[in-house]
Amino acid sequence: MNVYEEYKKKLVSAEEAVKIVKSGDWVDYSQTCSFPEDLDAALAARRDELEDVNVRNAISMKPVQVVEQDPDQKAFTYNLWHCSGIDRKYVDQGRAFYSPMLFRNCGSYYTRGYAPVNVAMITVAPMDKNGYFSYGLTNCCMQEMLDAADHIILEVNPNMPFVFGMECDHIHISEVDYVVESTKPLGIAPGGAPSEIDKKIAGNIFPYLYDGITLQIGIGGMPNALGGLIADSDLKDLGMHTELMSDGYLKLYQAGKITNKKKLLNRGKGVFSICNGSTDLYEFLDHNIDIMSAPMRYVNNPETIRQLDHFVSINGCVSMDLYGQVCSETSGTRHISGTGGQVDFVTGAYAAEHGQAFLAMSSTFKDKQGEVHSRILPKFTAGDVITTPRTQAPRMVTEYGVAQLSGLATWQRAEAIISIAHPDFRDELIKAAEEQKIWAEIQQAIGGRPMGASVNRWIKLIAGTFMLLFLGLLYAWSIFNAPFKSVYESWTVSQLSMTFTISMIFFCLGAFVAGNLAKKISTQNILRIAAVKLFVGFFGVSMLNPEDSAMSLILLYILYGFLCGSGVGMGYNAIISTVNKSFADRAGLASGVMLLGFGLGGIVLGGTVGSVIEKIGLFPTFRILGILIAVVLFVGSIFITPPPVEPGKTVEQKKPDDFGYTASEMIREKSFWIFVVWTILLNSASLLVINSAATIAVSFGIPAVLGLIVSLFNGIGRVIHGAFFDRFKEKKSTLLNTSFVLCAGILLTLGAFFNAAPFILLGLIFSGLGYGGTPTLASTVILDRFGPKNYAVNFSIANFSLAPAAIIGPMISSVLIEKSGGAYNSTFWMIIILAAVAMVLRLFLKEQHAHK
Repeated sequence: MNVYEEYKKKLVSAEEAVKIVKSGDWVDYSQTCSFPEDLDAALAARRDELEDVNVRNAISMKPVQVVEQDPDQKAFTYNLWHCSGIDRKYVDQGRAFYSPMLFRNCGSYYTRGYAPVNVAMITVAPMDKNGYFSYGLTNCCMQEMLDAADHIILEVNPNMPFVFGMECDHIHISEVDYVVESTKPLGIAPGGAPSEIDKKIAGNIFPYLYDGITLQIGIGGMPNALGGLIADSDLKDLGMHTELMSDGYLKLYQAGKITNKKKLLNRGKGVFSICNGSTDLYEFLDHNIDIMSAPMRYVNNPETIRQLDHFVSINGCVSMDLYGQVCSETSGTRHISGTGGQVDFVTGAYAAEHGQAFLAMSSTFKDKQGEVHSRILPKFTAGDVITTPRTQAPRMVTEYGVAQLSGLATWQRAEAIISIAHPDFRDELIKAAEEQKIWAEIQQAIGGRPMGASVNRWIKLIAGTFMLLFLGLLYAWSIFNAPFKSVYESWTVSQLSMTFTISMIFFCLGAFVAGNLAKKISTQNILRIAAVKLFVGFFGVSMLNPEDSAMSLILLYILYGFLCGSGVGMGYNAIISTVNKSFADRAGLASGVMLLGFGLGGIVLGGTVGSVIEKIGLFPTFRILGILIAVVLFVGSIFITPPPVEPGKTVEQKKPDDFGYTASEMIREKSFWIFVVWTILLNSASLLVINSAATIAVSFGIPAVLGLIVSLFNGIGRVIHGAFFDRFKEKKSTLLNTSFVLCAGILLTLGAFFNAAPFILLGLIFSGLGYGGTPTLASTVILDRFGPKNYAVNFSIANFSLAPAAIIGPMISSVLIEKSGGAYNSTFWMIIILAAVAMVLRLFLKEQHAHK
């Protein structure tokens, strides 16, 4: 008898097939999409002639008729390895019962006789020419279950895709008792649209991902949001190794993100054990040789996961307590889902040398009465089932951040967990932690707030901003122009402007030196070196000989241009690159605030310095500035420290700082050079007026001090652009920045054409807003594009764009003004041209994020 004859012989109706079931039998539907819909309905129809029949299933995708048709459970008792939304409703009604298990062990429950099977009923793909049926979307523990069964009935459905398997993925016609044919659509579970909280949680996990990782993600809004982020990113060569394949993976395959090329195990193959999702996903899997199913005992085995090395597991949970215990299957005593493979993947990811595991949840939920509750509890007391013990709790994630718990003492765990709780519940959680004796005295000493959280980082930000206020005096050079000219009458405007140009060039070099020194010495020591340079520079200028014009000019270039310029650059880089690491969630705002201080240095202190010069003279003023700036930097350096580090951990282990481009990798990226040219164009356009703003103001009848309003709006622009970047990221931020500079050129041109002071003043304001944006975006874009690992060096390299701009801008301005006999019309037109070119260039900037 050939396989087709045997098939025909065993082909019966569903009603005929289920007659094999007897009272007292255990019937197994396998799991999820293998649910035999027609056989289930036929079995349910026998409710009046059967009793004490146990039916076993998992993750029901459609209403189950043995439950629906037997509400009093006179004939059938429904048992579940894991619950779907439908199953949860059955359990709530007392019409279904959960069977606790670890997914990796599920098959062994059958082989060891703990889970008896009298009749197995499963849905399979159509038979091939050799008499084999593919299990399709469910490998799981299918083979162990079928091997344990006394009788096997297949429900053959053409909608079930043929899926290649590693092993235990098919059955032969000779091994079955009956065959039933069905054309019912398979159950689907299309992923819902992610909520705003889902997107925030996904955004918190996203920085930990990098090229070549192997991913295991669950199902739901957050994984879908994360899948969307990855699909739109520049991540590449990801791998798939997952117990459950969902539509989140389909997005990644379609975007070309998953290649499985970097996997150390099953290279070139995506691996899953069960699948549910959309019809599109099922069609994608059909005869897809790039993907294979495998038994759960292999997929979820921690030893298998360990061998994948760069493995990232991301799953959801329901709640946790301050000890780090995690509940992922109940809410109180109400059953939600099941243990599933969470413990398997947490264990395996930790065993992998570069493995990471994340358990994610929203920080709060609303009950039916609309009352908001925290998912982070002081302790579990309402019957919640612990899924992941505190000894294995990995990185916990909410919309408020990521808390790494491994290796922490109880007080440190409480601190870390409270830091990701909803702010409305943190005070009561702190109080509970104190009562439970897991809140250390050192925490109480800082007002009961988590150490290293808001208090410390805001002190750093304030201290950094204050220091940058003094360093920003570098931009007040125009205040010194007239006093130096009165002392050294032979000096030309171009020679004086060269001082500013030299200082900007060495500002960039100083920042680069600081970036490289950051790997060798502390931030405090870098700031102290900067303080010494600035003291020597300013104090040295105060010793210049008014009678020796030529030598004084050379010394001015050395003392102010070289020493002060490089000293400011070192301080600038050290402060911003260090403080920003404490503001991973608000890097744009932090950069903006600090750069506001830097920008305000010219107007806040510039006016005061001008008054002091009038009262005591130019050189004594420089002497005072040298002493004052040195003291500010020495004292302020005490507060500029890296983020707090967990005991026994490095900053790289605490934060996602172990990824990022090296300097050599960064400069090989086309996008880096496009961004650099863009910043050069905008900085050059702004510097056409920045370093002579007071002079321009006076020439149009505006008081010189109002000319310095450009410094004020330079600072304001930095905060605006920083906050704007945090929300809208690079594409819209560069558009806004370029628009400000373009508007500045237009307004200044109109002011010159009509000799209208209001237009000139507005143009200077927009020049400040535009010029304030480029350093802020340089700070945030470099961090976002190329990562935090080598940020100090990469940021300093990006700052070199100021050097050509410092030469191009003032040089063009001097030439155009001299050729036009002191008129500014052509200078203002040049601003429009440079900004227009920058506007076109930014269109070639493809938004990306660092994942090296």
